[in-house]
Amino acid sequence: METSRRIFELADGWLFGEAGGAGGPKARVSLPHTWNAGDGRSADYRRGAYVYERSWKAGPELAGMRIYLEVDAAASVARVEAGGREVASHRGGYSRFRADISDCLASDGTTLIRITVDNSDVEEVYPLMADFTFFGGLYRGVRVIAVPPCHLDLMDWGSPGVYLSQREVSRERAVIGCEAKVVNEGGAPEALELSVRALDASGTVVAIASQAATVHAETTFFLDLDIPSPHLWQGVIDPYLYRFEVLLLGSGGAAASERVATDARSPTPLDGSSVGLGIRSYSVDSGRGFLLNGIPTPLRGVSRHQDRAGRGNAILPSDMEEDVAIIRELGANTVRLAHYQHADYFYELCDRAGLVLWAEVPVISRLSETDPTGENAVSQLRELIRQNYNHCSICFWGVQNEITICQPTPGLRALVARLGAMAKAEDPTRLTTQAQVAMLDDADPLNDATDLVAYNKYYGWYGGKTVEFADWLKDYRKARPGKTVGVSEYGCEGILHWHSDSPRMKDYTEEYQALWHETAYGIIGRKAWVWGTWVWNMFDFASAIRDEGGVKGMNNKGLVTYDRKTRKDSFYFYKATWSAEPVLHACGKRFAERTADRVDVKVYSNRGTVTLEAAGRAVRSRPRGVVAVFRNVPLSPGRNRIVVRAGGLEDVLVIERAEKPSVDYACPAEATRGVLDNWFSPDMPEASAAGPLRFPSGRLSIRDTISDIIALPEGEAVLRRYVGPLFGHPMFKMAKGFSIETIVKMQPDTFSEAMVRTINQELTAIKKNGKMS
Repeated sequence: METSRRIFELADGWLFGEAGGAGGPKARVSLPHTWNAGDGRSADYRRGAYVYERSWKAGPELAGMRIYLEVDAAASVARVEAGGREVASHRGGYSRFRADISDCLASDGTTLIRITVDNSDVEEVYPLMADFTFFGGLYRGVRVIAVPPCHLDLMDWGSPGVYLSQREVSRERAVIGCEAKVVNEGGAPEALELSVRALDASGTVVAIASQAATVHAETTFFLDLDIPSPHLWQGVIDPYLYRFEVLLLGSGGAAASERVATDARSPTPLDGSSVGLGIRSYSVDSGRGFLLNGIPTPLRGVSRHQDRAGRGNAILPSDMEEDVAIIRELGANTVRLAHYQHADYFYELCDRAGLVLWAEVPVISRLSETDPTGENAVSQLRELIRQNYNHCSICFWGVQNEITICQPTPGLRALVARLGAMAKAEDPTRLTTQAQVAMLDDADPLNDATDLVAYNKYYGWYGGKTVEFADWLKDYRKARPGKTVGVSEYGCEGILHWHSDSPRMKDYTEEYQALWHETAYGIIGRKAWVWGTWVWNMFDFASAIRDEGGVKGMNNKGLVTYDRKTRKDSFYFYKATWSAEPVLHACGKRFAERTADRVDVKVYSNRGTVTLEAAGRAVRSRPRGVVAVFRNVPLSPGRNRIVVRAGGLEDVLVIERAEKPSVDYACPAEATRGVLDNWFSPDMPEASAAGPLRFPSGRLSIRDTISDIIALPEGEAVLRRYVGPLFGHPMFKMAKGFSIETIVKMQPDTFSEAMVRTINQELTAIKKNGKMS
């Protein structure tokens, strides 16, 4: 679709350096770029201000055009200068923004572009604290856009200036509303026409509409397109896309809409936008869950962080394509894009793939202490919605994640309600949602701030038993009768080099991760009224604050490794469960050396009866679901080749039986101390208190939050005595919102019963008015 708009990508030719550095930036870099590609897993990764600088020259063909600089993302605070003057600033590291640089060109058309980017802590800019690395940089694209004086609005919160709303959708008829914002920077009124046409996948025009107006400074065009018997977007089953072409035309000659409809030769349109749109309707029912075009479609999928090994967040289009391909291989039909706005191209890929998306803003863990109104959260949500409004894959706007995990601050509930209401005002066609921390009471009124709610649950990993998912779902139905719920996060760590024949909680083995997912999904995945479930996470990702399982700076809950090269055994459990592709996978290939003379062999398959052959013998097993376990398979000394077959497929497991393995498969005890364990000293004082726990009125106890306890010097002294390392931990601000009782439930092995009673006994000696008894 040709228009007068011209786009110039600014990928190369940048000079980069630390802000304030002598002589200015000197290193040559290309975009996308992050200065944390090499240290994003380090606790002391670089956080600060850096400068990107390059020149650009407008050719004579751009005379009379308006010139805009477009930045796809700058993490996390940015200041833009052109021709020596500041033209824009932006606060938020995940969304697009633009600057008008038309008046910043020298007489020969050149200008020096200088972008200062800072990923330091800024108390008013979200996210403030989270379990992922805050990579810095110009890690997406930067470009110059040249447009005629009359053009689609480029300063509408980074949006394309065009919004397609699915007003009415059925199998008989679809009504698509088009709202287009147009500006006239020419100084004189202009007679303009906006033409919109819808084309099917074959390129045939199926609907057209146009509207004329005289535009003085700015106006908004509103048009409806009526499409009979639309081919509906049915998710991964049939991700059919129409193409909507929006053209802004000047006056003169025959009606512009007629020229466009017939493809007759006409002056080049002034500006335009082309949008791939899948036509669909959807809803969530308290009994049947998610319905797509009236068809029950249980949402079962994964969450995704954007970073990867060797690149950090500065990923390429090919990286995004690979991520979508792996997700589709898995058989997932939905993705939660956590915990921030992702690249526009990734949303586009999901439109094409039929993946239903939960898109969200980085309002996570805690609110700003200096701006309780959350203006930055509001602006990031508005950017998310306006910039991604036309992506049919997005069905849910997420307004917060685990925001109550820290000590609730004044204005928290009001802000969440404000975000929920604002999302509905910006986009009445979609549903709003939020991800609650596990400890939030099921009946908490905060759950009513959005259309839907989901919980992040980790039974069997941070505490409790995996089977407790069943109890929670039962309790939730009692607490909120007639309401549905989603599971926005569930998962556990699985590190490739740790293995066990007897997997258990917190051993970090690939075997426990697989067993955990079998159990957890076996409970939550088969409840139709659970409107969506998202594995945490599709891929391992960087988290500089972590040091557990013998791995620094990583969250290892992914089904696939950080470099995307290795699919863990748990990946194949879901592939066998969700994918229509035939699957046969023998687990334990990386557990290559054993000492036992007999082992259990687990196989994932969706091909019916599985046959195992070992030592000249064949055994058959009918999988339970997709899991077949062959008990007590004999191993001979030396190399054992075990073959499994099902439905014409074959897989091989090779095990070396040795007196002593050449590698250590057990995670060292000190390395099994998880992120919560590391809050506490391994040599806490001895405790000897006995008797039942008591919670006298008006006194501190383990049921009070850490924030309330340390508000009193006497209370702080008790906690420093028993949990001193917590005060220096990077996640201390988050921990302040927990009670000791909650932490004990999450980490039962960290505290003995005597220790819990001792801490509680010392706390209950302190009156909440600050006096000791």
